[in-house]
Amino acid sequence: APFSEYAPRSLLNIGQVLRKNGENGQALLAFQEVVTTYPGTAFSTEAQFEIFEIRGINAERSNSPVEDRAQADAAMDFVNQNPEDARAQEVQSNLQEIEARSMEKLYNTGRFYEKSGKPDSARVYYREVVKNPNTPWAAKAQERLVIIDSAPAPAPERTSSIRERAGLFGSKPDPSETAEMRTGGDEVVELPSAE
Repeated sequence: APFSEYAPRSLLNIGQVLRKNGENGQALLAFQEVVTTYPGTAFSTEAQFEIFEIRGINAERSNSPVEDRAQADAAMDFVNQNPEDARAQEVQSNLQEIEARSMEKLYNTGRFYEKSGKPDSARVYYREVVKNPNTPWAAKAQERLVIIDSAPAPAPERTSSIRERAGLFGSKPDPSETAEMRTGGDEVVELPSAE
């Protein structure tokens, strides 16, 4: 019975068992169902905290700042909906750590592109980091931007003519040969009529 007094507790327990078994994706679905179906209950509060923790595990294992954003969103959901909970202050303080971890990932991605010889791509990531001056990575990203901008520009490649580049796409047609259209010589037989 989905609306019995035992339903939210059961669903919360299912999520916790799934989490202990390492099935975090399924556990997230179970916890989200508790939050959606039973808002404002103690079970919903516990489920939101579980979502925050699982999102943190996923973020720490990933190089993607998207996972950090998901954890930050889960933290804000928990704090906004449960301001009186004793864990709300702890979750709120974790937001700065999440932001710092996300900026570190962006900085490292910029370094990867810079080392790969793609300074324009590196600039994109460094600029994102610089937009968040409260992290220790902002100053490092600014330094990298200055280094990239002061580096000499690579020599432009020699542009070749259209005739030279045409050979890259197959053999060049001989302009002295004229194309002939076949206009005769084939025996065409009409299809029999359907009558």
